[in-house]
Parts: sequence; structure tokens; C-alpha cells
Amino acid sequence: MNDDEDRAARETNAAAEDRTAEEALLIRSARLDAARDGAKERALAAGLDALAHQQGSRQKTVLSLAVLAAAAGAALLFAPKPVAVTPEPPAAPTSPPSVAPAVPPAPASCPELVIARGNAPLIEDFEKKDSRVLELDGRAGGWMTYDDGTGKQSPPGRSALFPSRIPGGRGKSQHGLHVSGGKFTLWGVTLGAELADAGCYDASAYAGVEFWAKGPGNLRVGFQMIDVQDVKYGGLCAKDCYNTHRAVVALGKTFERYAVRWEELRQLYPGGPPTVFDPRRVRFIEFGVAAGDTPFDLWIDDVSFLPRTP
Repeated sequence: MNDDEDRAARETNAAAEDRTAEEALLIRSARLDAARDGAKERALAAGLDALAHQQGSRQKTVLSLAVLAAAAGAALLFAPKPVAVTPEPPAAPTSPPSVAPAVPPAPASCPELVIARGNAPLIEDFEKKDSRVLELDGRAGGWMTYDDGTGKQSPPGRSALFPSRIPGGRGKSQHGLHVSGGKFTLWGVTLGAELADAGCYDASAYAGVEFWAKGPGNLRVGFQMIDVQDVKYGGLCAKDCYNTHRAVVALGKTFERYAVRWEELRQLYPGGPPTVFDPRRVRFIEFGVAAGDTPFDLWIDDVSFLPRTP
């Protein structure tokens, strides 16, 4: 074998080895390829096409390997990588968040507390000559009147109230409470009595109040709780005070009996604590004449608590 034949044989063997390496590379690339549908086939076709057009020289063969590697790399580069996806658990049913009802703050304690037993309902019959309430069932206090200062009344505002003789009497009753006055323009006139000196009177053993009265005109009857009385006068109210719980009754020209139960009492204007009447926290019994019902001429007699029925 001459030198030319020997050189040709070596080149033929080298080319065969290169083809073997190229084929192994293609097979390995195909196995590792995770390309999208058709990408694997396209990469193999590109490599085979490069092999089909290569020349016998080693230089061209090496170039074909580079082309083949680039094609396989491109297929791998643009192929989406498989991603493990964990299915989300079904969403738990949702319900609107529960909101606890607002709990009103507990009222402040009374400085002193007198608890009625419920066995002596008469508050005042006005047959005695002083301005004090009858000291029955723990009650203690005096009758007085006050007004808004825009008119005149008799007795004058901020005065103690004493019984007056009823002209012609009212059955066995000879005396009652009498207050009269001219025109007032703000809130009017109020008269009443304290039921417990410097403390609270628990009247829950009773069911309400009853009395005899004549006007004519509307009368506002009710009870002032310690919670609506101004702190500077011994009460517990710091703002929007004296919103007393009352009920309105229409009076006539002659004496008639009227009764108001606890559940009928309402604050007469919005605002100010508290909103619900509590007979365990009473300071005063009140009778009021609104400015719109003035002038007025008012008689009140035989004021008593309503007994609770069994």
C-alpha cells in the first residue's frame, strides 16, 4: 500500500469514527430532549441534513458537529421545562365574619341606694303643711319648682312647694299642689320631688305612677334617673343632661286620675344617656309643662306608685 492509499484509508476511518460520534450525539440529544411536539424531530432532521451535505474532510465534519449541536441546543433552549403542579385544595366555604353585638358599658354605681319594698305606694297626699314627701318605704326629699327663666310663675322658680287648699275640695282631699304661670319660650316649667337624699331610689318593686290632676293642657310626667343629672349636682351626666324619661298626658278642666307605667316612659328628645328607663336608678319624680303649653294653671293631688299586680 503506497502513501496515498494509506492516507485515504486513515481519512476514511476517521470519517467513520466521526459519523459514529455524531450519531451517538444525536441519539443522546434525542433522549434528553423535552421539547414541545415536533421539536425533537426538527432537531434530528437538521442534524441529518448537515451530515448529508458534509464533505469527506475532517474540517467539514467538525463543522457539521457544531451545526448539529446548535440545532439540538436550540430545541432544548426553547422547549418548555416540565413543571410539577400541585392541585390546590378546594376553597373552604366562606361565611361572613361574625360580629359580637356591642355591649353597653355597665352604669356607674349609685353613691347610695334606697331599695323600696313595695308595701307603701303613696308618695304624697298634700294634706300636711310642709314641702317634704311622705317618709314611707325609705323615701326622703322635698317638693320644689324651677323654670327656664323666660317667664313668671307662682310660686316663683327655684322655690319649695307647699300644699294649697283645693277650692271646694276633691272628695275627702282638701289640699293639693298648685302652680300657675305665664308664657315661657324655652323648655317651660318643671315641678317635682327628690325621692332619696343624695342617692338613688330603687322603685322596681312598683309598676309605675298614678296621680290626680287638672289643667287644662298637656302634662309631662316622669322620673329623672341619676344618669341624666349633671355631675355638679351629684348626678352622673357630663353631657346632654336632663333628658328625663317622661310620658305626656292630656289634662282636662276637672280632676281626673292618670296612670303611667314604666314601659311608657321615653326620653323626649334624642341624645344623652341612657336610652332605656331603669326604675332602680331614680332621683326625682317630675311633672313638666312645656313652653308650648304655657300659660298654664296646674293642680296635682294624691301622687302614688302603681302597685305590681301578682
